[in-house]
Amino acid sequence: MKTANHPILKLIVNEDGTRMWYNGKKLDIKTYKTERDNYPVKRVAFASRTHSVAKLVCEAWNGLREEMTQVVHRKDKDTLNNHYTNLYWSKRGNIHTSRTARDYRSKVKKNELPQVLKRLEAGETLNKIAKSYNTSDMAIHRIKKRFMLNRLSQLKDGVRNATNTHARQQAYAHYMGYQTLAEAITNHGSKAFKNKIDALARTF
Repeated sequence: MKTANHPILKLIVNEDGTRMWYNGKKLDIKTYKTERDNYPVKRVAFASRTHSVAKLVCEAWNGLREEMTQVVHRKDKDTLNNHYTNLYWSKRGNIHTSRTARDYRSKVKKNELPQVLKRLEAGETLNKIAKSYNTSDMAIHRIKKRFMLNRLSQLKDGVRNATNTHARQQAYAHYMGYQTLAEAITNHGSKAFKNKIDALARTF
């Protein structure tokens, strides 16, 4: 069975979305049929949210969408076929209202997401960041909700499940974007890293 790591979330996804693990725990994938949409879709719940399986598979295997207006489409139109080779990003369609026109022209690309997240964590306003990418405050808010809040939930889970100090510090290091604890300490210094941990802990 082939698997891929999600580029932002601490999530492992197999090639067709039938198996997923979040923070090492296997997730329960369910099929839903909404009243509005007369077709079945698969969803999975973790980090206090319900997520589209197709979207997670596409992000893990095909990369993050280049524009926030893109959504997952399937080549064969089968809503239960979530194999990564069947999925691709494409724009939702033409948006005619002036209220949403600026969202449609969003300039936030997938390779710019890490920088947007760093600016959000530093406390910059949504409006200031939005102006940098010629997009709306709501577009940046969606990025914050989709990625930053999920990362914070992931950190809380990691700290809660840690069995020792090293494991807790490792969870903080991952949240800060480092692969290892040693890398985080080397970059910040022991004292500064501890201060940053204390500051993050106060936000819980």
